[in-house]
Amino acid sequence: MRFPPQLRRYLDAKGFVNVKERIFETPTSPFAPEEWEQKVGLIDTMSLELGTPSFGLRTLSRAFGWSPAETERKMASFKREAMVLRRDAYFQ
Repeated sequence: MRFPPQLRRYLDAKGFVNVKERIFETPTSPFAPEEWEQKVGLIDTMSLELGTPSFGLRTLSRAFGWSPAETERKMASFKREAMVLRRDAYFQ
């Protein structure tokens, strides 16, 4: 997934010239074929595991009015599913 997918169009509209878009695939699990990809995938997996409570707690509790405990309970299923290590999974 490109974030945001329309970024180049925005930059062109604001007057930037010669905008070049390069899309990199980023492994999301430590099961990639190359050693450097395995390291990147492991770091991504760890950041998801450790960062989920941080970015989710504030956002979801404010958006839905949930208590911190309720938010943690609801995020647990997301975290379990997100941590299922899939072979050769990549972000783009």
